[in-house]
Amino acid sequence: ELVRDHFAILKVGPALTFALREAIFALAQIEQELIAPENRSGCLAVIEEVMLDEPQYWKKYYRTGFNDSLLDIRYSLSDRIRYYWPHSRIKNSVETMMVNLEGVD
Repeated sequence: ELVRDHFAILKVGPALTFALREAIFALAQIEQELIAPENRSGCLAVIEEVMLDEPQYWKKYYRTGFNDSLLDIRYSLSDRIRYYWPHSRIKNSVETMMVNLEGVD
């Protein structure tokens, strides 16, 4: 019915998680520039570590070479990262990043 009525937005979830990833990556870059190295969250590195250590959600969707896999983990439109946001290490690093950035004038 939505398609028949030319409704433009059919699936909001993937678009939201894609936007979330873009925002987190942008904030991580800002943190990189504004926060002293010893206080940074290391958010992007944590995301990569967790995804490489636990590939069950992306392995069959992404390319197999290490560099290709890293590119896919970071930027793939398949957006498999959405399954990792609840991971405690990733949540903690994002929270640390947000606290760091809240303290910036």
